[in-house]
Amino acid sequence: MILATGTANFPRMREAAQPPQVVSVALSGPVSRATAIMTGFNVQFSPQGGDHHLGQLDVRVTTGAPSGNVVPVTVFFDLRDWSGNRDDYYEGQVFFTVVGE
Repeated sequence: MILATGTANFPRMREAAQPPQVVSVALSGPVSRATAIMTGFNVQFSPQGGDHHLGQLDVRVTTGAPSGNVVPVTVFFDLRDWSGNRDDYYEGQVFFTVVGE
């Protein structure tokens, strides 16, 4: 079993969902299969936007097929309040660990 950590940074954005990010994680040796485990996240409505009530938070990680020692991890992140509109700035980070064998 081989472990490696990764982070995806999502910039300040509004009026659209954040596009998924693919982060290539290099492990210390070749692997035939791998999985990603979310270890934490830091998400927020941007401080300049005022106070907001959490409506929906979507944070997910998935892995693709390894290539040698590199594993592609796709990270999804979306944050909304209850207004029904994407009119608030938001941003965040997602932290994960890749386990390969």
